[in-house]
Amino acid sequence: MRTVLAVVVGVVTWGVVNTVLWMALLAVSPDAFGDDRLPTTTAMTAALLVLSFLCSIAAGFVAAKIAQGNPGKAVWILAVVNLLIGIAVEVSQWDALPVWYHLGLILMVIPFTLLGGRLAGTAAA
Repeated sequence: MRTVLAVVVGVVTWGVVNTVLWMALLAVSPDAFGDDRLPTTTAMTAALLVLSFLCSIAAGFVAAKIAQGNPGKAVWILAVVNLLIGIAVEVSQWDALPVWYHLGLILMVIPFTLLGGRLAGTAAA
């Protein structure tokens, strides 16, 4: 049961951290986004990618802390779930952002989620 809870809270954590960091980016640099809320510069697109990496680290960290008994399993499941969510989101926005952004997010979600698990002081990865 803890594994399921860890995965669910990990997904929620990813979303909450993303929202908070997204709002911070908008506050710091509102002109770097168009009316469609897409970045207007390469630098801001890269910043969004880094933001996604931070979300994955936070999600993995929280999931590992919650899972306790078997954090590795919970963090791996979370990483795969977030990968599937990421693929769906990136496919839906494929024409809106550069290919390097999509591939970076998809390729790095698992390693950064596992890193978050390791930072939690567990054997998550």
